[in-house]
Amino acid sequence: MVIVNRDNSEAFTAAYNFFESYCPSITEFICGIANKDDEEYDNFNNWLDAGNEKSLIAYLDTEKFEKYIYPGDLSAINAESVNNFVADIKAGKIEAYKGLSDIVIDATTPQ
Repeated sequence: MVIVNRDNSEAFTAAYNFFESYCPSITEFICGIANKDDEEYDNFNNWLDAGNEKSLIAYLDTEKFEKYIYPGDLSAINAESVNNFVADIKAGKIEAYKGLSDIVIDATTPQ
């Protein structure tokens, strides 16, 4: 699971502080952080293909090479919401994120 720091927002800070205490106690996945100033950030962000505005949390399935974007509010994240997110992924309740480049907009629908 990767916290992607794009904006240094309060929501990012809250999620980061939560993961600092949560991650050492889990064994199901590894936690990491991608900061906008990191050397490989642009490459990772381009691969993630989830826009550039807000910080987010991405779960990366390394066996299937799929990515999932946490749908909840980062400032309200807690162990239950993360555990439910991961369980829903494993149960097939959440589809892998395809990326902005895979979203088809119907040109006949007014925006």
